[in-house]
Amino acid sequence: MKKGILLSIALIFLTLAGSSARAQIKEEEKKQPTTKAVDVWRDAMPQNEVPGVVTAAETDEPEVLESSRQIEKRITDLEMKLAESIKTNDSVMLKQLLADGFVPVGGTITEKQANKTAFIKMALKNPEFKTRTVEKITVRVFGSDTAIATVEYKNEPQSATDGGFVATDVWVRSGNMWQAASHHISRMPKQP
Repeated sequence: MKKGILLSIALIFLTLAGSSARAQIKEEEKKQPTTKAVDVWRDAMPQNEVPGVVTAAETDEPEVLESSRQIEKRITDLEMKLAESIKTNDSVMLKQLLADGFVPVGGTITEKQANKTAFIKMALKNPEFKTRTVEKITVRVFGSDTAIATVEYKNEPQSATDGGFVATDVWVRSGNMWQAASHHISRMPKQP
């Protein structure tokens, strides 16, 4: 009889301890953010404009966590690959580097050219794009899945009035794949 009472009391204590631990875990889960900044950005976009990005599940590769320095290096390399793809008319590489919802603005980009397909077509046909050389790339990393690259270009040969261009590219990551989601380019004033 005493064993039964002791066993019942022990069972009650274990049940209370278990429910207390579950409540504590639920409280901790409430404190954790449920979305990443890039997810909020994607959720806010109209569904037909959400950039298509290859995920780790689609590539059968495990997601790799990178340090900010590794991301900076990767985006710098991707910017160089982007510039080289335009110079060498590599439309296949451009399609891989630019997200499906890619939005280019600025410079001489018209509204009709403000999508991935039209931008690639325009960039590959424009002889001025072939003369641009990358002067400087600065990358700022935001979390593990967003980076902003500022790229300074100059035209070769440089005219007396040409100060070059500056572009800002927003890169997003899904799985192990980084793609440019937007691009803004502006002419820089000629330096004295």
